[in-house]
Parts: sequence; structure tokens; C-alpha cells
Amino acid sequence: MDGDFAPIPTLLDVFDQHVAREQQCVVVDEAHTTGVYGSQGRGIVHQLKEGAGRDDGRVTVRLMTFGKGVGCSGSVLLASETVRSFLINFARPFIFSTALPVSTVLALESAWDLLSSDAGQRKRDDLAAVVSYFQELLAPVLARTPPELLRLPDPTPTPFPAAPEGLGAHPHSPIHGLLSPTPHALSAFLLARGFIVRPVVPPTVPPGGERVRVCLRAGHSREEIKALVSAVAEWVDSGAAEAEAAKAGRPLRARL
Repeated sequence: MDGDFAPIPTLLDVFDQHVAREQQCVVVDEAHTTGVYGSQGRGIVHQLKEGAGRDDGRVTVRLMTFGKGVGCSGSVLLASETVRSFLINFARPFIFSTALPVSTVLALESAWDLLSSDAGQRKRDDLAAVVSYFQELLAPVLARTPPELLRLPDPTPTPFPAAPEGLGAHPHSPIHGLLSPTPHALSAFLLARGFIVRPVVPPTVPPGGERVRVCLRAGHSREEIKALVSAVAEWVDSGAAEAEAAKAGRPLRARL
């Protein structure tokens, strides 16, 4: 929900310190990284060279879903032959599910043809540029806004200290949670200005972590990003945010 990255190398190192390699089973969900990060969009584990297909790879299973960056549906598990055989024989939801329709498989093949091409890399570069531009415009708005009214989640440790090629130490994320005591009101305010930004409330997030969730894509223009940030600034500067917080019984504390 925060749009942050798990520090996979650090977690794997800690695992190595406490569990013998032959007893480990590490599963990484790459739902939000499939198609977006790594060479040809193959995900972060592939870029870190930790996949099970490598002799020295420490990630046992990777879940690659196709409903987000790939723009389709379905998913695959990338795992060893042993894990594959186990799931085929013992994973009840899989055993009693049906195969993907041929139309979906053809759509996935077309999507992967694009993602693995130069055009796919340009899309990933475009997305990185969109994220950077959004963060650049949003920063001064948040700097002048009381954090009780609107803020980003607390920063997390650097996920990839070694700064691997193609990722860097702290990759930009297209997912931004704008924490607000009145996410439904903020979402409605933005919707009235043409932006679908969904509210996220407990139990999806802990109490106090209410937010709206901004999800960016490569096709967003600079004009659209500027208009979105302007709408967020209007929410703050017009007093609408403070008024909604007061109605909700969440008065702002004085900013020291």
C-alpha cells in the first residue's frame, strides 16, 4: 500500500544466517513489478539474479501476475520442478481451477512481445519519467502542508544498497499513498476534477493509515500530472481539507 520495496537482498542474507539453504523456501510476490522492473520487465528478482533458475539463486518461488503492468489477467508461478510437481498434486485451488482461455494466452503473448522489445523499454523509461515528475511537483505542496492533513508514508530503509544495474539503490515507485484523515472526501474532491484516486481505509490499512492511492502509468502526460497535483494543492489551499478534517472530528494540531 505504501508503494515501497522489500529489501530482498537483506532479507535473504538474514535468512542465510539462521536457516540452512536446503531448508529454505522463499516466495516473492512480483504482482506490481512484473513488466515494470528488470530487464525486459522480468521483475526485481530476475534483476537481482536471485531466481530459482540460477544455481546460486535464493528465491524459491516467484509469483508473476498479469493483471497490473501487463494489462491482462492470470498469473504464473516460476519455481523448480520439485515445487511445480508438489503444487500440481497438492494445491487444491489449482487442481480445481480451469486453464486460461486461448484468447487470454494470445493476449499475454502479444503483451510480452511488447514488454521484451525496445518499445517496452521505452514504456518503462516513460513511467520512470512520469513518477519523477509527479514527485517533483508534489514535494513543495507537501512541504507547506501540515502532515496531519496530508503526507506520504514514513520513508523505509534503502531496499537495494548495492544499487544493482537497472534498479539502483531506491527505484521510483508508480504507487503513492497520500495519507489523509478524510480519504473519502479527498477522493470525491479529485473525482470531481476528473481524477480517479481511490480511498483506502481500515482494515485494508491500520487505523491512522487512511489514504488515497495514486497509481501512475506510462501513458500519463505531463499536463495530466500537473493537473492532478494542482487539484491536490487546491484541496489543501482552499481550506477544504481542514474543513473536512474538522467535520470528521480530527482537528489539526499546531505545526511547530
